[in-house]
Amino acid sequence: MDIQNKNTFNKFLLDDVARRIGCYTLYRYRPINPNEIDALVKGYLWFSSANDLNDPFEGCIKLKEVEQDTTMEISLNFSISRNGETPKVEEKIFEISNLIGQSNDYYKRVFQSMLAQTKICCFSKSKSNKLMWSHYADKHKGMVLEYDISFDLNLFGSVIPVIYHKKSPEINFMEQRDKSILTVLKNKSDEWSYEQEVRLINDNPAGAPNKILINPQSLRSVIFGCKTSNEDKEKIKMALRNFYHVKYQQSRLSGDEYELFIEPASHNDEGKD
Repeated sequence: MDIQNKNTFNKFLLDDVARRIGCYTLYRYRPINPNEIDALVKGYLWFSSANDLNDPFEGCIKLKEVEQDTTMEISLNFSISRNGETPKVEEKIFEISNLIGQSNDYYKRVFQSMLAQTKICCFSKSKSNKLMWSHYADKHKGMVLEYDISFDLNLFGSVIPVIYHKKSPEINFMEQRDKSILTVLKNKSDEWSYEQEVRLINDNPAGAPNKILINPQSLRSVIFGCKTSNEDKEKIKMALRNFYHVKYQQSRLSGDEYELFIEPASHNDEGKD
């Protein structure tokens, strides 16, 4: 593919991704600690295990009932393999009702095994959500990292927006097995809708790594919290000292409303704790 065609393809892909998630810029709320500094220095994103997410409903699977025709076929095979002869009519009827429950239990175990291999990296479309600053950025003492998806479409090309519902959606595991992880993990309760969450999901059946490299140019700015210490600010600036394109911003409290606003960081911010 020549450069012109490659650029055209990338522009098409970028617009497609942005249309799907509703933005070109994503934000990641983080505490400031040695692990986060290591990720910045070495240029990787940390993907958490799906089992470690803070919503207890993450990974809960709601299965549609197994189709009776399929259950009948499984029941016949099960009976024949058990006694080597054609099962009686009464035996078929008895096993159909039990096998539905047995099949669903089996599919749930398969799904949980798949889920254990899945890793997730979470972003938001908002940089000034007060609750997220409190929950994920060390009570406003951490930072928000701003990423431009156009600099790494190999990674961000598969990003998906979370869909919020009042009830958990049902899936037919027999028909959607290969997409079941994606289907379940892209849906959450509408009580979480304030997060405006966007996710990268790595469900490699061989086991997904926790650390995935990202193009360093994707990181465009670091937004410090309104309670971030000068010591922590200097740690981040030192970690990114060779990343000259990264800008620094500061979160501040509104003087007359319960709102945060973001502005470019200035030298006046130093020396204030």
